Amino acid sequence: MAEKEKNRDVVGGGGVSEETKAIFLEKVRQSNAACQQGNFGLAVSLYTEAIGLDTQNHILYSNRSAAYIKMGQFTKALKDALKAKELNPQWPKAYYREGVALQCMGKHAEALAAFSSGLAQDPKSLQLLAGLVEAAMKSPFKGNLEPTYRQLETMHLDKSPFIIISVIGQELLAQGAYSSAVQVLESALKIGTCSLKLRGSVFSALSSAYWALNSLDKAIYYMQEDLVVAKKLGDTVGECRAHGNLGSAYFSKGNYKDALTSNRYQL
Repeated sequence: MAEKEKNRDVVGGGGVSEETKAIFLEKVRQSNAACQQGNFGLAVSLYTEAIGLDTQNHILYSNRSAAYIKMGQFTKALKDALKAKELNPQWPKAYYREGVALQCMGKHAEALAAFSSGLAQDPKSLQLLAGLVEAAMKSPFKGNLEPTYRQLETMHLDKSPFIIISVIGQELLAQGAYSSAVQVLESALKIGTCSLKLRGSVFSALSSAYWALNSLDKAIYYMQEDLVVAKKLGDTVGECRAHGNLGSAYFSKGNYKDALTSNRYQL
C-alpha cells in the first residue's frame, strides 16, 4: 500500500468565517494530532466536524481519506479522494489519495491511471512516482512490468515519469484495460518528451486503445499524429503502418474515399 506519510497537509481555513475560525483550526489541530497518535476513528470524526465548517476545503477531504485508509474503509477513502479532486483538479495529492484507495480496493488498472494522472499535474512529484511504481509492482501486471523496470533502472531511466507511464500504458493496452490505458498514455503526453520516437509510440498505442473502445474519431486523430511523427523520422515502415490503420478506420466510418487514399499511400 502506497500510503506511508506521517504528516497531514496544512489546512488554512480560508472558507471559514472569522467567528468560527478558531473553532475550525482547533478541530483541525485535534484531528491531525489524533492521526499522529494512531486514533484514526477520532480523526475521522474531527475531520468531519471541520468539513461541516468548511465544506469546500479539499485538504480536509484528502486528510480524511488518508484516515479512512488506515481504518480499512477504502470505499469511503476513495469517495473523499474524488471529492478533493473535484474541489481542486490541479492538486496532485488528490490523485495520490485516489490511487492508494483504488489500489487497496484491488482496482489495479484504475489505480495506475490515478497515479499517472497525478504525475501529469506534477511530473516532479516523487510521492506520486513511487506510488505508481509500487502499485505496478503489486498489480497482476508485475510479471511483465518488473523486468522492464529493472532494465530502466540500469539505464538510469527509472525516474522518468514519461517513460515509466508509457511502459505501464503499453502494458495496460496489451492486457485489454483500454480505458485505463488511454488515461495513462494521455497523461504521458501531458508530461511530454523531446523524443519523437517515444512520442510516436504513445500515439500509436493510443490509436489502438481508442480503436478497441470503438472511439473511431479519437483513434483517427492519434493515427494521424502517428503518421506525422513517422514522416518526420523518415520511418517508411511506420508510415505504411499508419496509412494502413487510417485506411481501416476510414472504412469503418464509411468514408471510403479517404480509406482508398490511405490504402494507396500504404502501397
